[in-house]
Amino acid sequence: MERREEMGVDARTRTHRKIGEATDARLELAMALKTAGIQFPAMDVRRTSTHGLVVLGEISAPVARDLAAVLLRGAAAR
Repeated sequence: MERREEMGVDARTRTHRKIGEATDARLELAMALKTAGIQFPAMDVRRTSTHGLVVLGEISAPVARDLAAVLLRGAAAR
């Protein structure tokens, strides 16, 4: 029984770590987008838009960080 409880704690710790990594990557990407002058439109169905929306889908935390790095390099080059 004790081993099962330990495995549960390990699983929760890994889950919390993954959630923290994803949250940090999301914040990093949001900051990079803002720095690069990119703003996503509000998701208000009443709003008239001149452009169609593109679904970016789900990406992993490392990919979000890589995208943020590219955005920041581009913003710095301007």
